[in-house]
Order: sequence, then structure tokens, then C-alpha cells
Amino acid sequence: AVVFLLCLNSNETKLIIVNTIAFIANWLIQFDKTKSTYDIFHVDRGTEELTQFMEVEGNFSREWVQIPQGMLGSVEVEIVDMPYESAEYSMMAIRYSGNYFGNLADIENYVADKGILTVRESLKEYPTAITFPK
Repeated sequence: AVVFLLCLNSNETKLIIVNTIAFIANWLIQFDKTKSTYDIFHVDRGTEELTQFMEVEGNFSREWVQIPQGMLGSVEVEIVDMPYESAEYSMMAIRYSGNYFGNLADIENYVADKGILTVRESLKEYPTAITFPK
């Protein structure tokens, strides 16, 4: 599985690279080209950009979890598993609740400590609409 962490901080280059690689494969459930829209993308705490977004709807495995976050105690994130056409691979998208910009290293550590397969197996399938910057 490929771990995708939505990169909101320009100094997280290795995560941006994973993001770019992840979108090369074909999704099991394809994004609907007719549902592309423009909206505000929060690049960081002080920067917003008008960006084109793509949307997909379907049954995806996902869950909200609490992740330890240094002095803050913990922060809630949503983990969504998005399978590729080849059932062998999937992308795990992780996002913070609201517009919180936390420490991405804490999420990496959480997934590494739990084990990516353990995290993936803990997710439950729900009807879901997913929107990503294009």
C-alpha cells in the first residue's frame, strides 16, 4: 500500500513526491469528470489558492482516529483507503479535521507504530464522497 499524506507544508517534499506518484495508477472507483469544481485550497495557515477539485463517490473503508500530537495531546484525523484497479495496491489518504495544520511526522509515526496493514484492517466501509485537488 502507498501512504498518502495530504501535504500542506512546502518543507514536506518527500510527501509531495508520494502524492504525485500515487495519482499515476487507475482507481478501482474512478473520479467523475463531470463533478470537477473550483474551490479554495488551504496551502498553509496563511495561503489559500483557487484550485480545481475532483470528486468520487462510492463505498470506501475509512475511520476517524485519535493520533498523539506532542504537546496538544491528540488530534483527530480521518483515514480513507482508496483501492487501485489492481486489488494488490491502494492509497491511504489521511486528513486532519477542520483546518488544523499539524505535525505530519506524528501521523507517519502512528501508521509506522501500528503497522500499515493493521491500520488498514481497522477501517470500516461506508458510502463516501471524496474530493481531492486535481
